[in-house]
Amino acid sequence: MRRKQKVYKRKKRQSRSRKSRTTRVFLLTLGFLLFLTLGSYGLYLIKDKISQNITLSKFSSHELENLIQELDDTIAGAFFKLGISKSDIAYRKDYHRKDGEIEWNFNELRVNLPMGVSENEVESTFNESLSNKEFRKEFSRDEGILITEIGVKNYPAYKIRFDVYKEVGEGISDKKDEDRHDFKPSHKKVETTPDEDVQKSERTAIKNEKPKVVIIVDDLGINKESIDELLEIKYPLNFAVLPYQRYSQYAAESAYNRGWDVILHLPMEPKSSSGYFGNDAGDGVLLVGLPKEDILSKLDKNLASVPYIKGVNNHMGSKFTENEELMELILNELNSKGLFFVDSKTSLNTKGFEIAKNIGMKTAQRDVFLDTESQGEDYVKSQIQRLVDVSKRRGYAIGIGHPYPETVKALSDMLPKIKKEVEITTVSSVVN
Repeated sequence: MRRKQKVYKRKKRQSRSRKSRTTRVFLLTLGFLLFLTLGSYGLYLIKDKISQNITLSKFSSHELENLIQELDDTIAGAFFKLGISKSDIAYRKDYHRKDGEIEWNFNELRVNLPMGVSENEVESTFNESLSNKEFRKEFSRDEGILITEIGVKNYPAYKIRFDVYKEVGEGISDKKDEDRHDFKPSHKKVETTPDEDVQKSERTAIKNEKPKVVIIVDDLGINKESIDELLEIKYPLNFAVLPYQRYSQYAAESAYNRGWDVILHLPMEPKSSSGYFGNDAGDGVLLVGLPKEDILSKLDKNLASVPYIKGVNNHMGSKFTENEELMELILNELNSKGLFFVDSKTSLNTKGFEIAKNIGMKTAQRDVFLDTESQGEDYVKSQIQRLVDVSKRRGYAIGIGHPYPETVKALSDMLPKIKKEVEITTVSSVVN
């Protein structure tokens, strides 16, 4: 009996020992797995941190400069869409910033919005334009003024204040901004010519007349259908005809026979003329890198290719029109031939209108772009109304559009309506 009892106790001890070992193995295994999990996560965090540090260390002033240049072009494009010209920028100041080895410029601007441009339109245009994921933007309001702050990554690059147009006496707020003494008075000069004396004489001359509205249609000569549709409009238009196109001659002759002004739509080099997405200004384009004698030779051939021209406006040309020396070269040539020049203002920094005035040439500049490829008929109609508003304030206004179906339709509908308020006329009647 004792022997059997001993065997039973031994088995019982062996069973407890096995359970104890199993528990230890389980706990060790669980601990090991937990160690692997935490260790892997820790390595991931370390690797991610190292990767971020490497990325930041590789980000140089040169790379930031390239991104800010892209941002500059993007903002200029947004201004272009909104019809904001250089004369609408009431104040600008640049600041040099430095963070370690990184250096960049910070720009502060105050912009007088042209008549008819709302704050909502500004926000939607900038939201659409600033699509690069490297750009950040934030809108706010200070005493009712719309402000946008724009940066590249974590580097602030722009602070822009937008003043909505108001007539004098409409309730302009008294600003307490610490930089107020640096700002020029807003709301009083929007979409004006640089020379205030010229404006005053223009207002005096037209005091007892209807405001004049000039509509230039660019890019004509490529197809016949759009030309014929425009010719059905019974109010004076101005045909800006491209050189060397299949229907250039037809467009010029048709406009001339109706007593409308014909101008050469002169191709000039744009900033976006290189790269995979570069824009081609077309045949006869004047390039910045050409010798001066070649530029003048191409100019003469372009002028000879379109009959009945009274003047010239630029096709594209955001790069060429910023070159003071070359613009003076071609404008002197045009002036010697008795032609006028209309600056299409495809760049905020164009020198065309200013130089033409300085040399005593008959000249004018675009006030409103009527259309873009991405906007519809309602947008064109709103731009035509905006053109009318500008003409009432200044005495005349020049709008530029293109032979898009939406534009032709909008012109057909709006011109009979606005004729009661303004005189729709030729561009040669307003250049001076």
